[in-house]
Amino acid sequence: MRAFLKGFVHEARRLVSTPKYLVMLFLLLLMSWITTEIYQGLVIRDVPVVVFDRDGSGLSRTLRRYIDATREVEVVQVPISSVEDAQALLTRGEVAAVVLIPSSFSTDLKHGREPRVLVAIDGSNIVIAKNVSKAISTAIGTVSAGVQITVARKLGLPEEEAMAAVVPITVDENDMFNPATNYAVYIVPAATFFLLHVYAMLLFASVFLPDDPSPGIAHRAGRISAIGVTSFLLGVAFFALLMPHAHITVQSSLGVASVVLVAFLVAEALSIAALARVLPGPLFAFQVTIILNMLALMFSGITWPTDMFPQPLQQLAAWLPFTPFADALRMFIHEPLQLEQLHGPLRQLGQQALVFAGLIAAGHVARRTIPALRRRFA
Repeated sequence: MRAFLKGFVHEARRLVSTPKYLVMLFLLLLMSWITTEIYQGLVIRDVPVVVFDRDGSGLSRTLRRYIDATREVEVVQVPISSVEDAQALLTRGEVAAVVLIPSSFSTDLKHGREPRVLVAIDGSNIVIAKNVSKAISTAIGTVSAGVQITVARKLGLPEEEAMAAVVPITVDENDMFNPATNYAVYIVPAATFFLLHVYAMLLFASVFLPDDPSPGIAHRAGRISAIGVTSFLLGVAFFALLMPHAHITVQSSLGVASVVLVAFLVAEALSIAALARVLPGPLFAFQVTIILNMLALMFSGITWPTDMFPQPLQQLAAWLPFTPFADALRMFIHEPLQLEQLHGPLRQLGQQALVFAGLIAAGHVARRTIPALRRRFA
């Protein structure tokens, strides 16, 4: 017990007094704050698009106003005289989309023909492209429906019948957990806790490097515990201070979030210790640890659904502690849950911890018995 406490105090002092550790802490806090500041806008707004109106009618001007009225896009005044000019704007990245209203737009509508509006969107950034496409399509659909309703009423249909004839099916959208399609709610928790994961991972892994040895297992366990406590306190501060700064309200209690965070940090520490025990050489183990854990954000399913991974990568992702933690994070941030409702991610973290503990024990036994066997049969 004395060795454990000595290791705990030793590492705790280093974390708050050693320049390199203070720099790591400063970078973690700085990058987490920057992440929240980047998404202070919460949603995509006022992306520049240009409307090339060859029709010049009242109806085409109405369509232009409807596009400009959407939250996501802003119609900019750029002098263009040809399709080539519009394409050049897209190529240079000055606008995200070009809407071409043909000269026959209003005439086709008046004569019952189907007019076509060309929308060219820069798809190099899929987030912007999806938002711009949805906004423009909604504006065009609204104007189109309005024209059809006007025509139907001129033909003698009452307003309600005209609406039912033109728009026979309406959709009531309810985006569960994020009704405003707020990008901060989606990205900020995952990104900031991934930064915390990287911070904790580097510190846990550094305990096993040969240039900073511990005199025994208990001393090393104390050092790991000090890192875990520090990381836990930082995580609690993220929940209590950083999330509100990003306009994110954690729906579950801080107690629930804290239990999940502790389970994650325990599994994380055991996974790194297991790699250090079973892989040959501390430097090689350190390198493998960094490579695997730096990929944790991608493997967690936040950037791409895990069921779309090839099967071997799905299995690998399932054994990275950040994956079940990210699942639980998504759940308890959006819904007021109790711990029993998070049994899936918590069970997965528990299973990981048991397997990693078994690997540590097996590696410890192997490192003691293999040299003895080699000496015996040499």
